[in-house]
Amino acid sequence: MSAHEHSVTRFIRDLEAGRNLSEAQAELFKRYFQRLDTLASRQLGKYDRVEDGEAIAVLTMQIFFDDAEQGKNPKFKNREHLAAHLNCIAKRKAINRVKHETAKKRPQFVDVSQDSEFDPLKIASDPGSELAEKLRVVVDAVESIKDERLRTVASLTLQGLTAREIANVLDLSKKTIERDVGKVKKLLEASVTQA
Repeated sequence: MSAHEHSVTRFIRDLEAGRNLSEAQAELFKRYFQRLDTLASRQLGKYDRVEDGEAIAVLTMQIFFDDAEQGKNPKFKNREHLAAHLNCIAKRKAINRVKHETAKKRPQFVDVSQDSEFDPLKIASDPGSELAEKLRVVVDAVESIKDERLRTVASLTLQGLTAREIANVLDLSKKTIERDVGKVKKLLEASVTQA
């Protein structure tokens, strides 16, 4: 058998043409699986469990084969183009897995403007204390904010979240949240000085 009969380029062409599919898939899987597993495991970092890198490698190859059957893959010039394409799929899947893992670890947030269970006033042991009165003024000021997003940003800020964390929760950019926090501060300062 010649070197061409076992070249990656030949297997790519076989997939594109729909011939010798099982042989082409088996050979490509054999050649790229370990690399994709290693890449995915590196990308997952501390979130990697043994099966995660392998699962992403298998999923990457399955996506590639499914796309090949449907004619969705780009025309690969050579094995380097194929490797880059597979690496891109694997990295994207690993990044999504990390996002999913970190989302599960995020605390559940309570919007004080709509939920009476979160009561900062309970922090103060003496209901008549100066701290309790200040907290009451701040809570009233937050509840009086008319813009729903600003009210939510104020609520999450009071819960101690950073601008980046609020941006993740609300699916907005960090810069947008930083601008909103500035607006909230102005609104709260105005409300607190009036009280």
